[in-house]
Amino acid sequence: MPIACILITLLCLILFRSIAVSRIWSSYRVLYVDRSVDEATVLSCLEAAGCRNTITLSAQRTPLQAPMTALPPDSSAPYLVQRLQYFTDKDNRYRLFYIPDGYEQQIAKALRSIVSQTHAHAGLDDESRYPWAVPVICLLVFLCFSVFSMHRRFFVFPALFPLLLTLSMPFYVTGAAVCLYMTALFLANRLWGRRNDVRVLCRSVYIDFLLGAAMVLLLIQSVRCALLSLLVLASSAAALYILKQYQADRDKKCAFTYQLIFTAEQLPVMYAGTVRSVLLLCVPLLVLLLSFLFSARFFPRSPAGSIQLPMPVEPGTEGELLPSLEDYFAWAWDTLAFPYRSLHDAQLRPPVKDGDKITVTEYVQAASGIKERQRVIYEYDKDFKDKLEKDIRALDYPALEKLLERQGRHCRAAYRLSRTTGKPQGDGVSLVLLVAALCVPLLLCVYYTNTAGRKNV
Repeated sequence: MPIACILITLLCLILFRSIAVSRIWSSYRVLYVDRSVDEATVLSCLEAAGCRNTITLSAQRTPLQAPMTALPPDSSAPYLVQRLQYFTDKDNRYRLFYIPDGYEQQIAKALRSIVSQTHAHAGLDDESRYPWAVPVICLLVFLCFSVFSMHRRFFVFPALFPLLLTLSMPFYVTGAAVCLYMTALFLANRLWGRRNDVRVLCRSVYIDFLLGAAMVLLLIQSVRCALLSLLVLASSAAALYILKQYQADRDKKCAFTYQLIFTAEQLPVMYAGTVRSVLLLCVPLLVLLLSFLFSARFFPRSPAGSIQLPMPVEPGTEGELLPSLEDYFAWAWDTLAFPYRSLHDAQLRPPVKDGDKITVTEYVQAASGIKERQRVIYEYDKDFKDKLEKDIRALDYPALEKLLERQGRHCRAAYRLSRTTGKPQGDGVSLVLLVAALCVPLLLCVYYTNTAGRKNV
């Protein structure tokens, strides 16, 4: 049964992980601003903050022209018209701007400037990068406690599960709760293996307060996080049970075993040595708080309804799709092939497909006289597409095609409900929870100081 509990926990941590590891658009972030704010104002704030190469509606040009004709491509071509949908939400309430990676702090500054100057709704819709700071900080706490644990295995194995929780749900509040959780395991470590250890630990104010605070933080974080934390708690208990059973079985096989003189009631959970450890817990909790404050997720936001933005969709998605890189390839093929085609078959021409060719008839002089041959001008194949992608990267202006090229050839997009703009971000709640977590070790030390000399609890 304990092993089954552990296996179920590991499976749930994998299946129900909540990890934001990628942006809506690879290499770009989306800034949305109420349409009442003109584009020039937004660009002014972005440039003042240091953002460069922002893809905007006004910056778009015709990205390609046939070398054999002086006529520009038809501006009413479906691709050129439909690509403009990328610069507005589905309800046409917001202007959209695409900002390249590398400007996280500048975007935060620009967004605050836009909101303060215009008082209009603006925000960023992105899935944050994986916050490696959370599991790394918790890993360092885990290693420190492991080194100083009296009965190391009674700390390491139970503490592995909350550590895995930070990998499954790498949120700052989760990290703070796990630090409190591991502190409780560290304080309990000294009493394991003594008579009445479980009963004493269950009644300890310090253990109960640390575990209770950790569970409250996880419960407020999300229901999923709370359920996973209950499984983690059960797995930690299962690990301790397995260790105690293993030790009991091993002792039965020994001719002589040591018996600890002091019972669990006779040893304090908190004493001068552990007080220092609890106070040092403030360091990782403070680092988590500062990491949260300085992370790119902490942006000013205004309340808004649901916003449907252009975003990638799964392959095979049906419905109204926005132009993709493949659509650009097809448009570029028609544009480049235009000088070589008859104007009479424009309406009858089928869509381009791989292997299609544009050829011209040439006449060459051979030994037997003049011969006719077909020279391939363009062939719709991988090399043709590679050349177009190279030309996109070489464009000297922030073209939408650069965004499409970064997503890959098989990426399709459509209007979808944003997962971050349609609901509050909870940054304010997370900030309060992190501050509360920072207060927990301080409160425990104050309580210890006030109860010094009394019976330890």
